Amino acid sequence: MKSAPFFFVITGVKVDFAVLGDVSMLGILAIVVLLAVAGKFIACGLATLSLGREPALIVCAGMVPRGDVGIIVASLVHFRCNRLLF
Repeated sequence: MKSAPFFFVITGVKVDFAVLGDVSMLGILAIVVLLAVAGKFIACGLATLSLGREPALIVCAGMVPRGDVGIIVASLVHFRCNRLLF
């Protein structure tokens, strides 16, 4: 587990922020973020609804920043696609 921070640093360094200058990419980014947040609220909300509305919302809000597994999967897919395409 000591190498996990290095993975995130390397992944962050590989991000091309110039792509975000394109308006269409900002739209896609906004849609992906909204879908991710909505998905977490729906899934966590359904799973914790028995606790009550307020505790369920607290759990849902706490799950929103949890995206480390998604970053790992996206990084692996990106690596595989680049190997296949280039």
